[in-house]
Amino acid sequence: MALALLHFAAVTGVERHLEDALALARSAAATLEKAGHEDPRRRAGLLAGASGTALALVRLAEHTGDRTLLDQAEALLELDLDRCATVADGTVQVVDGRRVLPYVETGSAGIGLAVDALLAHRPDSPAGRHEAAIRRAAEPEFIIQPGLFNGRAGLIGYLALTRHRAADPDDRTLLDRQRALLTLHQITYQGHPVFPGDQLLRLSADLATGSAGVLLALGTALAGTPFLPWTGAGQQN
Repeated sequence: MALALLHFAAVTGVERHLEDALALARSAAATLEKAGHEDPRRRAGLLAGASGTALALVRLAEHTGDRTLLDQAEALLELDLDRCATVADGTVQVVDGRRVLPYVETGSAGIGLAVDALLAHRPDSPAGRHEAAIRRAAEPEFIIQPGLFNGRAGLIGYLALTRHRAADPDDRTLLDRQRALLTLHQITYQGHPVFPGDQLLRLSADLATGSAGVLLALGTALAGTPFLPWTGAGQQN
């Protein structure tokens, strides 16, 4: 909601929208910081945790020039990073019970998107210490679901958006491999390629779980088109 209000403030110039966006983001940050110290089972990620609010605070800081908003964003990212673990392969992923998650909605890729936005303004932020390991978590060949929020498409979009932070930003090997691996999920229906949704129970055409999300991620990877709102544009070829 804060990001939506910021959008309307930017396009209309209505100061009230910006004031409401700031109030919402700060209120959410205060609630998340309180819960972060009281609930060890809280979720993490761009949509499920504190990283979404952190991203909103970064965008609000860009719009207003208020650097204290970046302080709040850093604090929120640390809350989500505290829910992560470094696993045996050296990757950093969100701990979810007996498993670890690298995805956008509830996993480390979602945190990584917010970290990338923060590092553009604070390259020496402590949050950046996990950036390389979060990127490595988005590289595996075996991914069960193809979707944007909790599957391979989201990892493709994240890798494309943050490619400027790779050791060799011009090396497309990883992105090309992940794109090719989408064929493992692809199903032909009435002569067209489609993808199964969450839990692989039925075909899905929606943004979060299905073909629309796959198309969005491919656009970011292949043509530098925008990824999720407010995460920034993809890196152009």
